[in-house]
Amino acid sequence: MDIGKLREGLSMHRLLDADVHGEADREIGEIDDIILPEGGGAPVAILSVGGFLGLGERHIAVPLSQLRHDAQRGRWSLPGATAESLKAMPAVSLSDMRRGGSDRGGATPGAGTGTPGALTGGPSSSGGQQLNR
Repeated sequence: MDIGKLREGLSMHRLLDADVHGEADREIGEIDDIILPEGGGAPVAILSVGGFLGLGERHIAVPLSQLRHDAQRGRWSLPGATAESLKAMPAVSLSDMRRGGSDRGGATPGAGTGTPGALTGGPSSSGGQQLNR
């Protein structure tokens, strides 16, 4: 294990509760949790979106690889995300995700027609880094 590479890596501590911005530089929500799928696979960020002061918010699952970090501005973004595109994504149950098990009661992260892949169309054109620090 290369400790030097770990120092330059991504700490989940710095991700949790971070605000996330979308199109037009608008804040769209925050990162509530990171889920590592059972049996491997890419990590998924659970974002709380919508609502005001915690009322009416819902959770969505976004592949962690789609979030971009802008080191100069010190914040995270989900390129292409708008209020409409987020509403079209299936909601997930954060409490069920944290509890684990096969009966989650919500959508499988990344499943369905509202997957985040439709939001971004690939790497950010703004030059933001992908999952670095």
